Amino acid sequence: MQQSRQEQLLHTLQRSTAPMSGPELSVALGVSTRSVRNYVQDLNRSAGATLIQTSHRGYVIDERIARRWREARAQRHRAETPMERLYYIVRRLVTNPAGQDVYDLAEMLSVSDSTIEADLSKVRGMLKEYDLMLRRQQSTVQITGGERDQRRLVRQLLLESARGVSAAGLSAAVQELHAYDPTQITRIIRETLAEHALDVQEYALNDLALHVGIAITRISTGYVRETEEPVDADSSIVSAVTALSERIEEQFGIEVPSAERYEFIRLVLTRTGGAAEGRAAVGDSYLILVRRVLAELSERYLLDVDDPVFVVNLSLHVRNMVARARDGSRARNPLGASFKQSHPLVLELAVFVASRIEAHAGIELDEDEIVFLGFHLGAFLQKSLEGSSQVTIACVTPRYYDVHESFVARLESHVGDAARVIEVITTLDHDWRSLDADLVIASTPLPADIQSPVLFVSPVPSRAELDAVVDAVRTTRARKAAARIRWTLSELLDPRLFLHVERASQLEALSAMAAQLNAENIVEESFLADVLERERLSPTAFGGSIAVPHSMQMDSRRTAISILVSDEPIEWSGSSVRLVALFALSGNGRQMFRDVLDDFIAVLADPVRIGSIVERSTSYETFIAAIVEEFPT
Repeated sequence: MQQSRQEQLLHTLQRSTAPMSGPELSVALGVSTRSVRNYVQDLNRSAGATLIQTSHRGYVIDERIARRWREARAQRHRAETPMERLYYIVRRLVTNPAGQDVYDLAEMLSVSDSTIEADLSKVRGMLKEYDLMLRRQQSTVQITGGERDQRRLVRQLLLESARGVSAAGLSAAVQELHAYDPTQITRIIRETLAEHALDVQEYALNDLALHVGIAITRISTGYVRETEEPVDADSSIVSAVTALSERIEEQFGIEVPSAERYEFIRLVLTRTGGAAEGRAAVGDSYLILVRRVLAELSERYLLDVDDPVFVVNLSLHVRNMVARARDGSRARNPLGASFKQSHPLVLELAVFVASRIEAHAGIELDEDEIVFLGFHLGAFLQKSLEGSSQVTIACVTPRYYDVHESFVARLESHVGDAARVIEVITTLDHDWRSLDADLVIASTPLPADIQSPVLFVSPVPSRAELDAVVDAVRTTRARKAAARIRWTLSELLDPRLFLHVERASQLEALSAMAAQLNAENIVEESFLADVLERERLSPTAFGGSIAVPHSMQMDSRRTAISILVSDEPIEWSGSSVRLVALFALSGNGRQMFRDVLDDFIAVLADPVRIGSIVERSTSYETFIAAIVEEFPT
């Protein structure tokens, strides 16, 4: 049992896009923080190095050590879980085109013949997802199917082994292409694109390097794409790919045929943007379209997105996105689920933009494309969107040469974007009644009647004191989030908007909740159709336990929330949810929705917490009591 918890901890960290604190991991695993520390110690001891690092920001995996550890485990042919065993088998098969002996596989994995036969049945199911087959001749098994599909499988296997849900994960996946130096591949791509004035973000660069690395590996072993699939692209991209192909041929001693070059064009086309100088290449029609959509976005969510460079870069992306939609090609995004969970508000903005582009351009976009839109919007808007959840700090430290400046600078560098210093007080005759900050950090004694929480540190804070500041910020931020959730539910929910059911389908749940809101004269009858259209673009299930459906129209007569609790999980576009919070939004509620959405999902999209709330929520009164207990003042 302990080992499965260790594997769960490792998997949770590998899937996370940011460090996780001990309390966050304890909730995710359903254990104490002490157990989390013990599991980390055991894993580090097993790896023979600091596989999981600890800092003031939380726990994080050292990908370099993790790669060495995975390689060592693979060399010992140890697959400690059924899923690890499954991936090991498939990777052996895909890298040995001639096939693999079944009994050799069983010996490598130290399992029985019956176990390996059961595993091969699961392998067949996995291969079907990639339009591949498992062929068996006596005791030899091999994978058969198209080269393009086999490369898709290789890429997914590398990402899974590296837990590729971040740029670091993609880098680790590239590292597993042992035949070639991944640093060299990345450098060649970066330099070549730069020489042709093509801009690429670091995530996209690693993703591109992974595709190119797989192609080089497959070509060098005699496996090339069977058919050419021409694609239209700007001369700059064609020129860049020509130069890239020539450098690959020179550096790695292989020939890159035209079918592979077309695929490189498609890859570069879907992963590069451009600078403001690319305005002419974008075309007026896309600039006009993007400006129009961003104006609607600004009005709808009270945002300022009028930036010329951003408009051009987003227009370049939209142009490529529309082209992909029209020719039926797709830009797959391995960060989809992770990004959606971590940035629900940014995804919501991306869904709105996608819906308007669909309407104006007459196309249909999938969720992967919407997440790519989210990357662009999030990079530009994230700081302004985080304003409501940031902790405000007042620093109190007497002036002494420039010590007070160093004091503030060190605090700001450690709290990062989670907090901002709004006031620096360097005298002790301050009007303390005017102090208006979430948290006070002081290097000198203060009056006892200050209303805000106070944390005392020395004028030159130690590492331990800075860690204590980060912990205080995290606690304060959680308290603010809980307060917003309590306020939102208390203001927008009443007994007539609460439903408790034994079981329901997604459509049944939404229909009942929409009918309830309509009966209270809050929404029109068209509300349900609007909610279902929003679900089509990107399902609103989060964390595997909660769904937050809503309409994008914001035309309700007043803002309200309908809550549905189900005894049995509701199948929700691939997730199983127990609690549904259906938002009906009026124009006056748009800022509330914008400011509360991330916290609402981050705090409630936890299976342990939702399970606890649902088990006690047999009525409106017991639901409110459970919320109050989960989020005390």
